[in-house]
Amino acid sequence: MQNVLARANLTRKPRELLREVIAGLAKLYGASPGLHRVLVIEGLRVAKADRVLAFDARVIGIIRNSLEAMEPPIRRRNAQAAAFVAFQSVRATMLASLLSDKPGLEEQTVVDELVDLVLQYLVGPGGSNGQEGR
Repeated sequence: MQNVLARANLTRKPRELLREVIAGLAKLYGASPGLHRVLVIEGLRVAKADRVLAFDARVIGIIRNSLEAMEPPIRRRNAQAAAFVAFQSVRATMLASLLSDKPGLEEQTVVDELVDLVLQYLVGPGGSNGQEGR
């Protein structure tokens, strides 16, 4: 995530950048789905909450810094809140998809849906902010 959200990439079209971040996360989860299932089910019970919260804060900080530096800018006024909502929405959906055996939730479909969801939230509808259709 740090490499993808490096300052040099922040002038890329939001859809391209977001797709790379979300697809990378999907690959990470897909590489060890069993481990991530256990972490979802048991993780907070056995992990120290302060370590989990510290990790989340670090990732949210990376996202916030990227959102503040993006061109064109995001339409949200509070970059910290936007980073929190975007991160938690993507992570929760990815983790929930690991626990589901429902048809139609293939990795690429989930990535496509999450890209659309976060783009709508951060940059809004239309092509004025570099958003183009799939």
